[in-house]
Amino acid sequence: MTGSSERHTGQADATPLASVRFPVEGMTCASCVNRIERYLTKVEGVESANVNLATDSASVRYDPSAVRLEDSARQPVSTAPR
Repeated sequence: MTGSSERHTGQADATPLASVRFPVEGMTCASCVNRIERYLTKVEGVESANVNLATDSASVRYDPSAVRLEDSARQPVSTAPR
């Protein structure tokens, strides 16, 4: 797990954002990537999500005051059963 605080650029009163990268298991195609990215970006407080099929991972930029990462969220994310 990596996590770091970053400042969102573009606004003078920008909220400090954090970044996290975590494993994603079970992806087999670009449709899986798109579905997971859409799901992650619908979470309130998530600014962006990038899911990488080749590395089976997701990188998420979020507002830590709006999104709380529980220990269970740091476990590998599995896509729907095949």
